[in-house]
Amino acid sequence: MSSARADLAVGTRSAHLRLHRHRWISQLASPTLTMETYSGLIAGYHLFFRHVEEIRRKSGVYPELSMREAIDALKTDQDAFATSPVRPVNDVPLIFSTTSEILGALYVLHGSRFGAQVLAKNIMTILPAAPVAYFLSSPSKTQWRNLLSSLETNGKSETERYRLIAAANLTFDAFGRHITACMAGFDGVSTG
Repeated sequence: MSSARADLAVGTRSAHLRLHRHRWISQLASPTLTMETYSGLIAGYHLFFRHVEEIRRKSGVYPELSMREAIDALKTDQDAFATSPVRPVNDVPLIFSTTSEILGALYVLHGSRFGAQVLAKNIMTILPAAPVAYFLSSPSKTQWRNLLSSLETNGKSETERYRLIAAANLTFDAFGRHITACMAGFDGVSTG
């Protein structure tokens, strides 16, 4: 049997690629990225990461996989903007109750921090004055090893791997919907 991480990568590939083409998220890799769009995206990211961390914290699971560092970096970036163009969206479309579901979401968010480093190059080139604390951060090696270990421990059965993959796909999709909702009306476009 392949590793749980390998199965997750294959099982979430389509959802992951959809985010790369997302109307707003794709702007992070675009030469047309504006400071206004970037500030809105930072606010949306911050809300979503806080929501997942709150689910993890309230469930009392995976303290070693806390999203606190990423949330603090996003808050630092968000605070660098006087105002955010996004409307507040407090109803993040994501609810989890099992440890497998929470772990699937943590896999997506911790993994996204590696991709963020690639996006940082474009952001710093297009918007040299933009705050990029989040995009320059990544999980510690220890935290990433803990995540991989948890995936393998919790993904021993085919049923549990299915749950991890389903939760990760739900997280990717919910993140896209959340960003679309945050940016609705931003430029007169309300669909993502």
